Amino acid sequence: MTETMKFPLKAVLVLLYSLIAFQAQASHLNGFNEIDPGLYRGSRPWRQKDFDQLKSIGIKTILSLEAFPISSWPEEKRARKNGINFINKRIFSFSPFIPKSKMLEILDIMKDESRRPLYVHCWFGADRTGLVVGMYRMHVQNWTPEAAFEEMRQYGFNPSVVWGLYHYFKTHRALESLSLLPSRAALEGA
Repeated sequence: MTETMKFPLKAVLVLLYSLIAFQAQASHLNGFNEIDPGLYRGSRPWRQKDFDQLKSIGIKTILSLEAFPISSWPEEKRARKNGINFINKRIFSFSPFIPKSKMLEILDIMKDESRRPLYVHCWFGADRTGLVVGMYRMHVQNWTPEAAFEEMRQYGFNPSVVWGLYHYFKTHRALESLSLLPSRAALEGA
């Protein structure tokens, strides 16, 4: 490996270490909010204190949107140790290609009363979490796309950074795009 290649690699490793160290020191769940009775959103629970907070409100299920098993496995172990069910539905932060079946599955999990109280999160609780909560707001709670996007922005969704997720949001605002409802043509008897 050349010296010019080593510097960017070292910089990335330092950045990753810094992010992990910062999150490990955090003692609260960023962006924590109840979005529907028994349905909560926020950032990744890192410390036992975070799991204690989730247990204090009776969380039965954690729905993680983390993309990499190396980050979800320790959380799954800690969740199970705390008597909380753990589900991981991987979404990559920069990809506009989320299979419709995956998004439908995520929304079905979020709608499932038997899994509640349920906590949905990604690393920071902003981008991937913002996307799935935005989709839930539009497709389950009948919010307008504008209102859903405004809330996404309030919780830190950054379309200039996660342009792929933003593209997905823009192209799947219509219910027909997710097949949650019959198409307009089917409803009109065409």
